[in-house]
Amino acid sequence: MRTVDIEWPLLSAPLAALVVALIISALLVIASGYFRDQMAGAYRLNNQKFLEVGRKYLSVDQDELIIKEQYPRFVNLYRRGIVGEEKRLDWVEILKNAAATLKLPGLRYEITSREAYSPAFPLVTGPYQVSTSTMKLELGLLHENDLASLLQDLDEKAPGIYTVKECKLTRAQNVVAEKPDDENVKAECDLLWFTVSLASGEKINL
Repeated sequence: MRTVDIEWPLLSAPLAALVVALIISALLVIASGYFRDQMAGAYRLNNQKFLEVGRKYLSVDQDELIIKEQYPRFVNLYRRGIVGEEKRLDWVEILKNAAATLKLPGLRYEITSREAYSPAFPLVTGPYQVSTSTMKLELGLLHENDLASLLQDLDEKAPGIYTVKECKLTRAQNVVAEKPDDENVKAECDLLWFTVSLASGEKINL
């Protein structure tokens, strides 16, 4: 068998180049795997951030929509005296004007201090507090219709919102009087005036 002499000096350079090429190829494979993992991790992180930003954007967009729809209603309630401070002076002024217009024979009133409203049913108010003040009325009436006219004036002109808690009518005298300043009927009524304020006690200013 013939022995083949390999001239290693001539092959050393190509072999070295081949080894270097194999090493570089291996490094490229390893690097590609590393960068693939890195890119996959970066993708997951960026995708998570994107989803989070998307959720925040949708939340902000929804908040803006709620504000756009509800804020005018809130302002309207504020201007009507339902939200914010009580308009007691306005209540009393309109009450007196109505009594004078109707020429009621008698008018006495008292407004109790404001207190938290505690209904018999569950009421979720969030950061707000619903409060009531009781207006106690003692009226001298020429006839029963005067009471309805007085309450109608309060409905139309007084700021705020109220409900009649109770009202008791009694005859003032046995004989019906015809003079405008005579009392034929006595009325004792309790009106509950409702207002909404911040539960924290902070003042609402618009």
